[in-house]
Amino acid sequence: MTAKTDIFVKEVKEALEEGILNFWAKLKDPNGGFFCQLDKEGNIQKESEKEALLTAKTLWAFSKSYNHSKKKEYLLNAIVAKDFFLDHFIDHKFGGAYFSVNRNGEKVDTKTDLYVQSMAILGLTEFYLATKEDGALKEARNIYNIIEKEFKDKEHNGYLSVLSRDFQAIDCQYEKTTESHIALLEAYTNLYKCCDCEDVKEAILNLLRLIQNNIFAKSEDGLEPYFKKDWSIIEGKKLSKLDLKAAWLILESAFALKDIDLVNELRPLALELHKIGIKNMKKSCAQAEAVTASLRLWKYAGLAEGTDIALQVWADLKDRFVSYKEECPCLTEKSKSDLWIHPYHNTRMCLEVLKLFS
Repeated sequence: MTAKTDIFVKEVKEALEEGILNFWAKLKDPNGGFFCQLDKEGNIQKESEKEALLTAKTLWAFSKSYNHSKKKEYLLNAIVAKDFFLDHFIDHKFGGAYFSVNRNGEKVDTKTDLYVQSMAILGLTEFYLATKEDGALKEARNIYNIIEKEFKDKEHNGYLSVLSRDFQAIDCQYEKTTESHIALLEAYTNLYKCCDCEDVKEAILNLLRLIQNNIFAKSEDGLEPYFKKDWSIIEGKKLSKLDLKAAWLILESAFALKDIDLVNELRPLALELHKIGIKNMKKSCAQAEAVTASLRLWKYAGLAEGTDIALQVWADLKDRFVSYKEECPCLTEKSKSDLWIHPYHNTRMCLEVLKLFS
């Protein structure tokens, strides 16, 4: 490594261990799980709802970090998140996971959200990779079956974004979203790493074709974010983080399937999505995805300038990375920990850097 990359690794390792993971570990609730709400001054809102999404992403972050470092404290925190998730978010009557519960684990919002189900699979499968605990993989597989049965659109292909607890259609602004489909691809890819099942493989291939033919093909300026059930576009602000996440994820999924022809087919799309995402990137969660995507495409798609881009983005990001209001770059005026701000994009970015250069 060069002196520049040595410094890069040192800074990222410090940000991950002393900033991100240390901060989220302090949010453990003595009653179980993790607190899910702080005010702008950093005070824990102890009686606020606990969200399946934050719990699942916290489970993933600590499990993934343990898989990288084998530090026992990360595994212990992952167990806290896993236990609370399985004990309180799983709907044993209808299947899937609740959206939110109160501090005592009693259900509050019972709708079934595709993005939440996807992150549940991601967190549980990463925990399985860390521990080989069959119960975590079994529940991930159960949620997969629910998604394929209840969320999949048999007429138009793709997946609906949100349903009622008993899987009936409900009023929602967007019937299908790109973010949910990308999250589902990530979740199914991790599930495939655990079980190597043919039905999961076919679902991954279908999602990759949807990204190629239904999501990206409708626009030359990045992924369209929102759709009606028939895949007609609903106008909305494009999110560069989706372009950048898709850029590395489609290749990861193809590699997971051990399909080199598919990898070669998808490389041009990955590079195009990266180019678009970098061009449109704002100071948000997209920056963390930009570092991840640039490094992965440097390694797997011949993006010669990938390391330079990653270093440039990090130089802008690092000074506000671990201070209270900027530990997550997508924080603006929101409270530090809320429904969409989690130890997720940043943890992955840091682990990607450490994996490549340590």
